[in-house]
Order: sequence, then structure tokens, then C-alpha cells
Amino acid sequence: MKKLSIALLCLLLVGICACRQDELPGVTTERPTTTSASAIVELDPGEFAAYSEVIKDYQAQLVDNEYLLAQDYAFCNIEGTNLLLLGIENFYIGSLFDSVYAIQNGVAARQEEFRAPQLGHDLITTLFKNGTIRSDVDDAGARNYCYHRMKNGELKFQTVVVDEGNCWFGFIDDKRTPISKEEFDRVRKEFEGDGQVVELDWKPLAEYGR
Repeated sequence: MKKLSIALLCLLLVGICACRQDELPGVTTERPTTTSASAIVELDPGEFAAYSEVIKDYQAQLVDNEYLLAQDYAFCNIEGTNLLLLGIENFYIGSLFDSVYAIQNGVAARQEEFRAPQLGHDLITTLFKNGTIRSDVDDAGARNYCYHRMKNGELKFQTVVVDEGNCWFGFIDDKRTPISKEEFDRVRKEFEGDGQVVELDWKPLAEYGR
């Protein structure tokens, strides 16, 4: 009887661990995957003026700092909000963005929840047509995929999943937690949808307003 009780307890613990690795809280598949992001080339006068102040600031900094990362700009629209993206040209894969701005109360506000930990050969930033922005970076062989979406006119961080080749992780209560490969794939599918990407129209900062 004692052996049976121990066996049942082991099975229960295995079940609990399996459940913990099966699904990340707060990540569901209920969100529609309809197209909600696109590249844009025109703004209304108010947006143009607000974003021009950001561009001027970056141009002024470039004069004194030739290594400043933000050198290009592009516009996109996500769920009705026109956003300014700032980044650099990567020789291997084209322009990447590390800063996102949205107009809030008539002022261009940097979206602080956007996480692009570094710029260089290892970072890739992607805007999907379903409105998701993904920034992914290689960290000592572990690929980190950070997902962001617009909510009430602001870009909000959603979740991050990590691929280490033969094991996968998510974050539960800000703690790195093992997850199954199935859960890793499910999260990526949820945020990336069918994988269609928005092709952004990148331009040098100096060409803003021309």
C-alpha cells in the first residue's frame, strides 16, 4: 500500500510538471489573424510635425556621434496607429529598427516597452502583417524571440520565448521556465500567424520631409 501511494504521488508530480511546461499564461490563440499592419509613406500634417522633432533630435546627435545607431527611418501603420521606426542599415539583412514612436497627446512618444536589446548582425526586427512586431537576438547560442503588439495606441511587450536548440524556455512571473517544443511552436504561431512580413520603406534621416 505504501509503495502504491508513493507511485501515485510520483505520477501526480509528473503531471503537475507537465502542465507547467505546456502553456504560458496570458498567451492564447483567440486573437484574429487578419491583416492589421502595413507600410505607409504619408502622414497628416500634425503627425508629420510631431515626428519631425524626433528626426531633428537624432540628426543633431549624429553630428557629434558618428556611432549613433539610429540612421534610417520608416513609417508603418498598426491597427490604425501611424508609427515612426528608427534604426540602422545592416549590411547583411537590410535596415533594422531599435526605436518605435507613436503620437500621444500630440507628441511623439518613444514606446519604452519595445525591447531590442542590441543592434548588429545578431539582431533581427520584423513587422508581421497581423500587427505583431518581433525582435529576436542570439545570446550565446540561445535565440530569444520577443513579441510586441499595439494596445490602445501604445506598443506593449507581450512575451518572450527562447530556443536553445534542444530545450525551450518561456517566462512565467518573470522567471525563466522550461516549456515544451509544442508550446514554443504554439506561441510563435500565435504571434506570427502565417508569417507574412510588411516590407518597410526605409529612408535616411537626412531625407525626412523631402
